[in-house]
Amino acid sequence: QRRPHPPLMAAAASTNIVPYEVRVYMQRSDHFGSFGSQPSTWRQRYLFSESFWDGRAKSNECRGPILFYTGNEGPIEGFWRGSGFITATLAPRLGALLIYAEQRYYGPADARPPSGRAGERYFYLSTEQVLADYATLLVDVKAQLNASTCPVVAVGGSYGGTLTTLFRLKYPHIVVGGLAASAPVGYYDPQAWRERGVDEYTWFRTVQRVYAEARPRCYEDLVHAVSIANKTVRGTRGPQAVQSIFSLCYPPVDVEAWLFWLTEALESLPQINYPDQQGSVPPNPVNATCAVVGDAAVTGEETTLLAALARVTGWYNGLVTGGCIAYAVNLQVGGGTPGDGPDNVSAWGYQSCTETLHPFSVPEGSW
Repeated sequence: QRRPHPPLMAAAASTNIVPYEVRVYMQRSDHFGSFGSQPSTWRQRYLFSESFWDGRAKSNECRGPILFYTGNEGPIEGFWRGSGFITATLAPRLGALLIYAEQRYYGPADARPPSGRAGERYFYLSTEQVLADYATLLVDVKAQLNASTCPVVAVGGSYGGTLTTLFRLKYPHIVVGGLAASAPVGYYDPQAWRERGVDEYTWFRTVQRVYAEARPRCYEDLVHAVSIANKTVRGTRGPQAVQSIFSLCYPPVDVEAWLFWLTEALESLPQINYPDQQGSVPPNPVNATCAVVGDAAVTGEETTLLAALARVTGWYNGLVTGGCIAYAVNLQVGGGTPGDGPDNVSAWGYQSCTETLHPFSVPEGSW
């Protein structure tokens, strides 16, 4: 699946957010010594809230359970804002302590492991290392809080849900259970797809269905809008035209990469179709997209439809009034490839073409 990139995940907070502290844990770069590396550490960030850990669920020597978010591909604050069911519903109901751990390589530049041999940027990036981070962090923090007897339930969504599943399997002595929402675990086993009714296009058909259920002809209107954008960018001074319409800092150089960037936003919005405002993304963004683009399509004016499409991509890319979008490219091969790879300039680009590759795509001609 394509994922919201860091600008979205780091956008302004929505309302009704449970307060938290940002804490730092000095984490090991390599838990296993498998590379013969010298011992080193890095500053792992985690979010901490004991707002509801007030003893209402006290049992023996434990003040209450711990809900632990297995951070995934982005700054951890974004996942706090996007998981109100955990922070604002489950935590108060259970009297739980909240700990949200940030995954290595997805935090600020000063909160990442060092480069490895020969300066390899993501030398220490693997699921095995990530899970060991979480286990080590939890054991030490629980000891500091005199909470060693408190049960921990891991939680996560999407790739974070996959991490929750694997964390429970790998470290059952540390977490008593896991709540894995929309975890694409089954995609790791293509040989069993048929018995589950899944194929390489199931994900994209879900995207189409979500738009179709939001408003009649919504997906068809989006396809029409993309076709106009395709025609426009290939016309005379087309790159300059779309630079103006889509508030880009620079005109596109690679037309195909820009078009994949455009459809990435449309394919990703159903994945973040939350009922609350998420930074620049409005509540229920699929409904909002269908309303904006559908109303523009009714006018029959191509310029109006392009403006509507630009508004939607601006939501997804965190465009602010008077600003511009600096990185309007997607280097996926043929589009619709899981993640952002092959592209080692980003942590997710690296992961999506190594351990987390799901072999599914977008049918040719869908856009």
